[in-house]
Amino acid sequence: MKTPYWFILVALAMTLTGCGQKDATHAEAEADGDNDQPVLQLFEKGKGIRLPDAMAKAFGVESMEVTGRIFPQRVEVAATIYRPGSAAGPARATALLNAAEAAALTVGQPVTLQLANDIRSNVLSGRLAKLESQAAAFGQVEALIEFSDPEGQHRAGASLMASFAGPERKAEHAVPASAVVQGADTPFVYSVNGAHFVRTPIKVGTRSEGWVEVTEGLYTGDVVVARGGDEMWMIELCALKGGTPCCPVGKKPGRADD
Repeated sequence: MKTPYWFILVALAMTLTGCGQKDATHAEAEADGDNDQPVLQLFEKGKGIRLPDAMAKAFGVESMEVTGRIFPQRVEVAATIYRPGSAAGPARATALLNAAEAAALTVGQPVTLQLANDIRSNVLSGRLAKLESQAAAFGQVEALIEFSDPEGQHRAGASLMASFAGPERKAEHAVPASAVVQGADTPFVYSVNGAHFVRTPIKVGTRSEGWVEVTEGLYTGDVVVARGGDEMWMIELCALKGGTPCCPVGKKPGRADD
């Protein structure tokens, strides 16, 4: 369950005010006569986020090691009918694939089709009749699809969603989908680096059954935040936009600079 937005704000507010408590670090700072430094600092530039144990528990933070995982291959692309079916022959449709998608498919394999704008429509069964790379532009591969429609119910120009099943493939690096935070420019995770959590940009590949393949940004043995990343991002945003969240020590009365 994701931590409610209001709970995060309350937790941050409590941290900023120090909850009216004085800990050992406060006392040490006061004893040294240096009480202008932040004591409880959630975000440190260049280091990342460091959460008190109680706050990490409240946010439900969980960490796990990056692992390999088997992903089923399924390619879904938009297709357009260019020749209606009849009693004399099958209907034909065309779709554009990228090179990686085309490499996972085999001519003659089955394909399922459904009207693109009507998820309640009947699922049609067809086959991949041909892969044509020479006629496609920008490195794409044209897939020619045939399916039975003896009554000609589907007209030329109609849009379909074509789904191809490919072989299973092992991804070397994968994380739970709950670990991935979608930033404005790129997705990222929080990696564990000692006592800190560090925002780490990644590139993602296949998604399946609650897992995401990571193609760049992580290595085997890395430990990431599996749950709690959204809350950490809010803490970091607070620090970057409005100042570093911390619990400051108040000045002692009678100092020369008061």
